[in-house]
Amino acid sequence: MLTIDCCVAPDGGLVVACHSGKPDWGTGPTGRGKLFKIDTTDRDRPQPVCAWPAGPREVRVAFDGRSIRSC
Repeated sequence: MLTIDCCVAPDGGLVVACHSGKPDWGTGPTGRGKLFKIDTTDRDRPQPVCAWPAGPREVRVAFDGRSIRSC
């Protein structure tokens, strides 16, 4: 599957849109696709609140102030 796009759901999960097609991905808008929703399983861990590009090959992520407990 080829990842096409993603967005944040209202509940904070990540929704990822993927396209499935022949090796050339040439099926156009009639091609089959899938949506995947990725949720966190531990809401007590710090959660990302903002992400931004810090350079051509760098992305920075800010997390909320929840305390980090050891694994």
